[in-house]
This record gives sequence, structure tokens and C-alpha cells, in this order.
Amino acid sequence: MEKIVEFLKTAVVEAFWDSPVTFSLAGVALLFLGWDRITRKRRLRKAAEKIADAAKVFEGDIEIAQVKLGEDFKRLDLEFYDRQGNALEILGFQQVADVEFVHVTKHNPWMRTCIRLFAPPHGEICAAVYHVRISGWRRLLCKMMGKADLYLTEFETEMSDSSFVLTTNSSEAGKLTQPDAIRMSIEPEDTAVPQLLQAHINHVKERLEQLPGARPRPSRTLDEVTAMQARFHALQQMHRQSLGGGVTTEELENCMDGGITEEDKEELKKQVLDIQSEKPEIPLRQPVEAPARDTAQAKNPFLAG
Repeated sequence: MEKIVEFLKTAVVEAFWDSPVTFSLAGVALLFLGWDRITRKRRLRKAAEKIADAAKVFEGDIEIAQVKLGEDFKRLDLEFYDRQGNALEILGFQQVADVEFVHVTKHNPWMRTCIRLFAPPHGEICAAVYHVRISGWRRLLCKMMGKADLYLTEFETEMSDSSFVLTTNSSEAGKLTQPDAIRMSIEPEDTAVPQLLQAHINHVKERLEQLPGARPRPSRTLDEVTAMQARFHALQQMHRQSLGGGVTTEELENCMDGGITEEDKEELKKQVLDIQSEKPEIPLRQPVEAPARDTAQAKNPFLAG
């Protein structure tokens, strides 16, 4: 019995610190650290190593592969994809492709998912719908905390100055900071598609007012959306590298939203920062320039007026 308890205590910490998407759950998971003060230092060190490794998803190049939802991801909620897709099609969006972010899966295989991409004819607002279903033994632990399934819908617009506007219903998205060139807005998880789109349109209009002469950059095809995501990823990479390649004290505070004593919190922060200080310096990457495109190929009814 003692071995089972020991396994569970270690597993909970590993499960939640392994992924940026589930970062905020770690505070709850760390409640289990208090079960055994004898191994406190070892457990905190293990959790610190997982936190320091979480930012690795931003290292390396983006890798996107086209997949078949019904064949390659049979355990995902197909009705959710259809429901959100129908709502988007009513609003004028067309399905572009089903894809997998392979570079994310490599770091977090238990969160493997299919992202269904959409774009309207003018291509100035891209949409993504995906169900993240935690798999393996981590699913039971996540289910106990109500986070075994994440149902996400996002809208994204790239500006002609290579900045981005992102609107999402993911409550976890704000735990890690974003570069100034990425303006992210988080709406409630139960926000309906039309309201989420309207919120994004409002955010884009606000951004356009701040950038005289800028225009949304269209992405209509899978190749164009993939290239756009590569530029988005490059901005995140540069931001993470400018922070030393890891997470900051502020981000650690955001992640620790409960279930850990102040003493353990301070020790954990210290260990994470110590681990990150030992990492070799990563050279900053240069932003990828986007090719010029004709922005007048299709009239945009969303951003008119």
C-alpha cells in the first residue's frame, strides 16, 4: 500500500508539470506534496525539473502534419468538432484541414489532439477547434480535478506588421506570458462561437486603431496557415529565449493557484530558477518575414465599418 501511495504522489506532480497547457493545475497537484514531509526536498526538486522542462515545447521548429480525425483520433469528441464546425460554417468559415501539432505531441504525447482549422474566404481570421483528451494513467488523476477534457475554440489574426491577435476560451492560456507582438484575450470557457468571434473582431479593431496603416494578413490555404503558425511560434520562441529559455517568477506565481504552502512555494521557485540558471544560453532566433500578399482578393464583412 505504501508503494502505491508513493507512486500516486510522484505521478500527480509529473502529470501536471509536464505540459504548459496544464500548467495551472500543478498548484492543486502539489497538495500531495504535504503527505510526506520526509521526501519534501526530493519531490520539490522533481516538480522543479518538470516546470523548467515545460518551456521546451517552444524550442525547435514547428511541425504540423495533416491527419484524419475519425481515423487517427477515434477517442476524441467528434460531435464537438461537428457542432463547432457547423457554427463556424454558418458564420461564413470553411474547413481548411485537420492537423496535428507534432512538435507539441513529442513533448506531451498524453495530450495528443487533432486541430481542425477554418478560414473565411477573405482569410483574415483563422479559427481552430480542438478537443484535448488527457490519456493514459494521467487521465484518472486529471479527471479527479475536472480537467481530463479541454474543449477549445480559438480565433487568430496576423497583422501586416507581423503581430498577432488571438482570442481563446482556454482558461489555462494566460498562465504563461506572451510577447508584446501577440495580443491574447481569454473569454469564458462556455462562450458560444458567435460571441467568441465577435469578441475577436472587437479585439482586432482595437489593435488596428493602435497600428495606423496596418491590415490583417490573409491566410486561406493550409500552406498559408502553416506558415502563419510558424511565424507565431517564432515570436513565442524569441520571447521565451529572451527570458532565458524557462519560466519567470511571475509565471510561477500564476501557475501556483492553490494547494501548496508558502514555504514549499518559495522553495519550488528557488529550485526552478536554480535549474534554469544552469541551462546554456540559447541564441535568439530572428523573426520570419511573411511574403507580401494581396489583401483585396476578397471583401471582408467581419472587419467592415
